[in-house]
Amino acid sequence: MKKIIYTRVDGGLSVINPSPNARLVLALTGISAPTILALHVNGFEVVPASTDARFVGVITSAAPEVGTALDAAGIAVVDDEPVAGLYKLRDPVTDAQVIAALRGLSYAVEWAESDLAFAVRIALQAGRVQWAEPIAFGRLERALRGLQFEVEWAESDQEFAERIARSDVPVTVTDEREGLPDMMLRRDALQHGVTFDETAFRVVDEAVIPADREFRGAWTETDGKVVHDMAKAREIHKQRLRLDREPLMLHLDAEYMKADEIGDGVKKAEIAQEKQWLRDITSLADQALDLEQLRAVKVEA
Repeated sequence: MKKIIYTRVDGGLSVINPSPNARLVLALTGISAPTILALHVNGFEVVPASTDARFVGVITSAAPEVGTALDAAGIAVVDDEPVAGLYKLRDPVTDAQVIAALRGLSYAVEWAESDLAFAVRIALQAGRVQWAEPIAFGRLERALRGLQFEVEWAESDQEFAERIARSDVPVTVTDEREGLPDMMLRRDALQHGVTFDETAFRVVDEAVIPADREFRGAWTETDGKVVHDMAKAREIHKQRLRLDREPLMLHLDAEYMKADEIGDGVKKAEIAQEKQWLRDITSLADQALDLEQLRAVKVEA
């Protein structure tokens, strides 16, 4: 799966994970009759573009010469109850056969199968269902949950990611009016008449994105790879350490006051030493050379 990366105005790196549900489907293959029926029930048009293969059962409003033409083409009719201008075919034949036999003659047809039956038959024969316009995969997945099908995509992984990037990567605001953010979605900028520059983005393989997301805020791009900026990672970890030590410092402050009230100088010295260790813990984070060393710096009660 492809990912989209771009650099924010603040220098941080953002990653967009395109949802597979938004990817466009051109056709379905490996289908079964229940799959086609589910498409029909959920409002997806599955009628084939051409009716040439559809079976004709009755020819109506026919010119007098139609009977002779059908006989010449070897298309048998049921004539036990002859009706003027109406020919019931003994065995249904395709619309293409009727057109070839009755070229230039006046007639109408009554189909031997419903729209749905025709669609199911043709789709199963072809082994695929295709639409004039691609459809979002999410819509199909919801309609066909649990049913058998395979997908022919209307776009490659790269094309899909680039399409999503054009809508989801925020633009960089150049408008000098007060109160505007540094970046905003293109559609919002256009709607409010905000001037902007395009934000550069790259489509990358998922493999270049670190699996470790603990320090995602420190991600940066180097030589086409997403890596951790250790300076940023240290600042992130130091902020976490400050939050972790705060309740301990409050507790030690209370213990110190108790020791002071009873004149316990030894206890006060121990508490002062613990508080100093907590104050110094952020400097230990500054000495970490990699993420493993950084994680090892912890506030422990």
